[in-house]
Amino acid sequence: MHIILSNSSPAFTFPARLPLSWRLQFRQQPGQMAQQCSPVLPLSGQKWLAWMDIWPQQDFWQPLIHPDVPLYIRGVPRRLAARLRQLGWQLLPQGVEFVLDANHQPLRQAGLQKLVDRGMRKVYIQEEPVNSETEHLLAILSAQSPHAGKKQLRYLFRSQVGQCDRLWLARTRDSRKPLAAISVTRNGAAYWHTEQWVRHRQAPVGCMEALVVHIHQILAAQGHSLSLGEVPFWPKERYHAAAAWVAAAGRWLSPVYAAAGLFRFKQKFGGRPLPLYLASSHHSPLWALPDVYVQCGLPLPTPGQFFG
Repeated sequence: MHIILSNSSPAFTFPARLPLSWRLQFRQQPGQMAQQCSPVLPLSGQKWLAWMDIWPQQDFWQPLIHPDVPLYIRGVPRRLAARLRQLGWQLLPQGVEFVLDANHQPLRQAGLQKLVDRGMRKVYIQEEPVNSETEHLLAILSAQSPHAGKKQLRYLFRSQVGQCDRLWLARTRDSRKPLAAISVTRNGAAYWHTEQWVRHRQAPVGCMEALVVHIHQILAAQGHSLSLGEVPFWPKERYHAAAAWVAAAGRWLSPVYAAAGLFRFKQKFGGRPLPLYLASSHHSPLWALPDVYVQCGLPLPTPGQFFG
């Protein structure tokens, strides 16, 4: 089961955007090795390319034309999905992402300015270096978040600061205590993708909104766009039969994964909702979904949660 996309694309060139959490590296230090996260899905036998580091001089397409093992990729933007389909890959609508373009002005959205002002009354925001010290700070912050003690999802984003490119922290104005953080990676020449979103349980209302607006303003001044990341189970092509399966999975998992709340939060910034796809080199991506649920640690709802 796959989506038919336009075949009227130009010749294959290096993609403008990589899949979500894949990182475009422009400077390769001597001896530097590319990082990647590629677990094997035990049920379907596919190799899940969760994220990778890519250099522009690499031959991006050759490993995807005739892979030695079945490959699976999530978070694939539409234009890249069209190219993969031309290579024989099968696609499944996954959800949407909200992209804040360089010329977008999120503070024009109703109510957002008031939220940002509330958040900025008690915090200030600055970019921090990506190093072991900030890695430690985020570990402490995560332990003080509303989700502390809960099972953390795996492979859906870069979960360590050292795997990312840039990091911003919101700190209290008086004691400089970290209250929120967002890290980003560069997944295109003019595109960035949010990775870690961490908030202290005592962070003021509007703190995360202020962080998003601040980061977007910094990147927009450089002519770059910011993706707020995926909202899964929210396929843009809801008219398609395959999309109905994904939406149904989202409804089934709603007691343990609040995709609707995530959609509302990211929608408030007024960015462009763009479709994302799951891609598989050998099989329908639909058959890998149970594998992915297990691998990423997504809890399944109990009968009491589902029917209650």
